[in-house]
Amino acid sequence: MSTLSSSAADSSRLNTLGRGLEFVAIAVMALLALYIVLVATGPNVLDLRPSLSNVGGGDEVMAVPGQIDFPVDFGDRLSWIDTEDGTRDAATGQAPVELGGPVTAQLTFWSPTTSQRAAWAVRELLGPILTITGVWLVFGIVRSARRGDPFTGDNERRLWSLAALVAVGGTLYSTVVGFTTMLLIQRSAAADMFVTAATVSLLPLVMGALLAMLALVWRIGVGLRDDVEGTI
Repeated sequence: MSTLSSSAADSSRLNTLGRGLEFVAIAVMALLALYIVLVATGPNVLDLRPSLSNVGGGDEVMAVPGQIDFPVDFGDRLSWIDTEDGTRDAATGQAPVELGGPVTAQLTFWSPTTSQRAAWAVRELLGPILTITGVWLVFGIVRSARRGDPFTGDNERRLWSLAALVAVGGTLYSTVVGFTTMLLIQRSAAADMFVTAATVSLLPLVMGALLAMLALVWRIGVGLRDDVEGTI
């Protein structure tokens, strides 16, 4: 009887945890969807609504980060002195440090062109769209697990889709962000002040490969479950 009670308690806790994760997933998707709507209808894309500066007090401007291509003078803020305890920072007495590049600055476009708006919109919206898709796949897996049957063909397909989304979509996102940022900087008045080179991360490919391995393990679990049900 105690075993049954313990099993029921564990099932109840897992059900509560599952519902909590589902709620978090729905909340994340809702917030991302709201962000997409705000960006798409904002003054920098379709310009279908007033600027939120009238509501929140901040400027809703189009901006991208970039690495500046000229020496930055930090003055004598980090000057060193020799003391009885060795070399120290003159201002704080702490161990000496050195501050240098690369230095990132924000480039703000106050009167962007149509092509700049389009590039910025793709840069800003692709990430949230891919994230919503990934969270939706995870939501389906969590919901299936909460109902007591995680090792299903549907969940296996969700994992394969998630692996492809992370590997291909993540690499695409990294590439798009790098190249759109480079194009926006190159076509700005401050182009000669920034490093205009795009970088692409290989981390999404690694994460996608790990998820593919998990999908393979899931396939084994689905096969074992089917074998067990076939012998009963």
